[in-house]
Amino acid sequence: RAEDVAGMAMALAVDRQSAPRKVLAALAALVALAAPAAGGHRPIASLAETVRASLARAGPATAGLDSAVENLIDEAWEHIEQQNYTEGIVFDNDDVQVTLENRTCVVVAQETSRFDLDDWLDNTDQGFDPIMAIQPVFGQDISCGCAERGTSWSPYFIWWPCKVFNECEHFPVLGEGYDGFTKQYNSMRHDIWDAIVSRCGLDLNEYRFVGYSRGGAIMSVVAFALFAESLLPAESMKLVTFGAPRSLESLSSDFVHGQFEQFRVVYRSDVVPMLPISSFFSNKLKHFGELVCNTCAFDDGRDAPPFSRGFSGQDHLEYCKFYGDLDCLP
Repeated sequence: RAEDVAGMAMALAVDRQSAPRKVLAALAALVALAAPAAGGHRPIASLAETVRASLARAGPATAGLDSAVENLIDEAWEHIEQQNYTEGIVFDNDDVQVTLENRTCVVVAQETSRFDLDDWLDNTDQGFDPIMAIQPVFGQDISCGCAERGTSWSPYFIWWPCKVFNECEHFPVLGEGYDGFTKQYNSMRHDIWDAIVSRCGLDLNEYRFVGYSRGGAIMSVVAFALFAESLLPAESMKLVTFGAPRSLESLSSDFVHGQFEQFRVVYRSDVVPMLPISSFFSNKLKHFGELVCNTCAFDDGRDAPPFSRGFSGQDHLEYCKFYGDLDCLP
């Protein structure tokens, strides 16, 4: 019977689709069952077409990935959608949330607001900033005022009183990042780390760093620093970004690339991952992590997508549609 066939199709669709797409898959099967009985009734036909289009958008998103990675990416988008940013770590107009969810520490940075001029101005900050360490080191050196000019054969030496009395702390430089995102990390890094330690602890098997747009760039810098300082085991770290711009200078990007689970999701011809344009900078910027792309018009690659005339600002606003939310803006 037609009902039995539709029921089997619905069960298969639900089994093969990852969590956020299960409802769409089931709805598509139900519509397929209802449409013939409706005799071409326009609302049913329209619903069928809408559901098919949405499922087609969502379906190829993670083609070729295993189910665990697909679920991770889907859950990461849910983390973004669920945040209300009411009790986060705040610097200027940026906000980071740290929560413990089912033995998983989730760290999410707020995306650029379409209506916040300060956000957009920060995105265009030019140049590079040093990525500062979270933990201090101690010693007697120039940073403590202990180095004095010596002889020609020994330009500097340390006065013995400094070795006894002038020990001080300072924070090493871990790498370099784009100014528009790195200064936010530098200003929030201690509070973010304190929140991870106090709210999550250091004995979990999974720490997720998630962000969309500007939030993804800030989380990329945070994850880089935590890995560079070995503050968390690499096997416990997972970074998932959506529509994130480049954030690290090439050497820093090369250092962290592939060292833990890293996925950067790009939707169609989204212009933001094409920025900042690396060729504008002498020491260049470079993406890191595995590219996951839906309906993209460019070749996959470590630093893809390149800047091209086919970019779309609208695609950057439609990651919610990428996950089947037909009512999202715009």
